[in-house]
Amino acid sequence: MFKLKTFFFCIFIFTAFTSLAQSKKDSLILLLPKVNDEQKVIILNQLNQETRMNVPSIALSYSEKALIIAQKNKDKNGIALSLKNIGIIYFFTDEYSKAIEYFTNALKIFKELNNKKEISACLNNIASVYSYQGNYPKSLDYCFQSLEIDKTLNDKKGMAITLSNIGEAYHFQGNYSKAIIYYMQSLQLEKETGDKEGMGDCFLNIGVVCEENENYNLALQNFKAALEIFSKSKNKMSLARCYNNIGMATFDMNNYKEALPFFEQALKIKREIGDLNGEAICLDNLGKTYEKLGDSTKATDYLFESVLMNLEIGNKKNANFTLRSKGEFYYNKKNYLKAIDYYKNALEIAQEINVNDDLLALYKDLSNSYVAIYDFESAHNYDSLYIALSDSMHKQEATEMLNYLSNNQKSILNSTDINSMADNKSNNNTSKGMIVLGYSCFILLSGFMLALFFYFKERKINKFAQNKKS
Repeated sequence: MFKLKTFFFCIFIFTAFTSLAQSKKDSLILLLPKVNDEQKVIILNQLNQETRMNVPSIALSYSEKALIIAQKNKDKNGIALSLKNIGIIYFFTDEYSKAIEYFTNALKIFKELNNKKEISACLNNIASVYSYQGNYPKSLDYCFQSLEIDKTLNDKKGMAITLSNIGEAYHFQGNYSKAIIYYMQSLQLEKETGDKEGMGDCFLNIGVVCEENENYNLALQNFKAALEIFSKSKNKMSLARCYNNIGMATFDMNNYKEALPFFEQALKIKREIGDLNGEAICLDNLGKTYEKLGDSTKATDYLFESVLMNLEIGNKKNANFTLRSKGEFYYNKKNYLKAIDYYKNALEIAQEINVNDDLLALYKDLSNSYVAIYDFESAHNYDSLYIALSDSMHKQEATEMLNYLSNNQKSILNSTDINSMADNKSNNNTSKGMIVLGYSCFILLSGFMLALFFYFKERKINKFAQNKKS
């Protein structure tokens, strides 16, 4: 089941100051025709901050307009600010390569202007992108650079957000003890600065760590503390996270009926703010909850709606995942014909996006399902596809390994100091023997590594097949 455990809202400048009344946004819009270009750039970027949590697409348009004006007037600070805010929106919409591009360009200009506070913000933003891409060492490197600047500026708010991002990187790596330490340090600083929404984000992060460690009661305490904060703010995106996470913890405690209203509230908000990815996740959660409650009609309706939403936004991998999960549900219920239908729909998407691991899994799923209904010919066909693709993947990986060994042959041989021995005329015969021995060892090492590679590959395949049959 998908979880809305998005921790990135603790990113410097990412936090939206949406506790201000709607009248502020209206007054900013009314000011636009009355001010000069430099002030327009500032106001348009403020409007980005006011709307990004609720309507990211509109927030993006504000900063794009600001960027055009700033570039026309060669306003470096305005250009950098607009680039950074555009990067934030791309981060929110999971377009990480674009986010990195805009943050990096903004960072370069802020360095030219020696604006340390904004340099720290950009470093932190880049760190968060790398964290979500799974590049944790790079993420931590940028975080610690940002933290050093925050300390020199005595910027407690900046430090709180950076500490939270460090916790996030450790969290994603499964290092829960370190994650909690940094989240708690961040929470303490958020309390000192009186930032309620920052505290709410910390409660959400700590709650997710508790949930992942199956401490559901403590997770619920933290999620509810966050809900109390965000229910009094205009931050709808974080409010939806609260409802969804409470629903997840309740679901994990097998209280399926009690989980439903929380998922429904999250879905309602996601639809209001136009977050299609979040909407698809909520639909999937509702579908799986109705499965547990035995309402197959509603479960199917929600899951198919989730699939269609994922296809609409181009998230085909999630659509494939949902369809395969539904297939597994029917397989475990011994409704093999329905399982086959879902597996075939998932297979069609997997073939389209050409993800070999998904294809292998589905070939095996379909083979097992056909065996269960005694259609051995179809089972054999899918087994053959499984074997052919598996062999192809093995050959490709083996070729890559041989190429690596071949390309690194010199360095392997040089590491034994063979060349220096060959230059020693007094030990010429011994040197030649050592060179031959070195090449022989290299060949044996290559063969051994390939054999080991195939052995573990075969064990992995067998283990996968056994797991599917159980």
